[in-house]
Amino acid sequence: MTASARQRDVAAAVESLRPEHRQILAEAYFKGRSVTETAQALGLPVRVVKVRIYDAMRELRQVLPVETAGRGPLAA
Repeated sequence: MTASARQRDVAAAVESLRPEHRQILAEAYFKGRSVTETAQALGLPVRVVKVRIYDAMRELRQVLPVETAGRGPLAA
């Protein structure tokens, strides 16, 4: 699979997430914020941010196929 095809798959998978999970991933990963910064930006407790990141990543792992054994769904 090409890098651009993989990026499209990841983008589609992120779009399929619930809004609160998309929002968390946008803040924490795409904007590069720490968990604490994400919590402050969204007005949420740090624990809630951590749980939502965990849940969102778990959902992505279920949706995205693993290309190679031992590699995560978001590995380049």
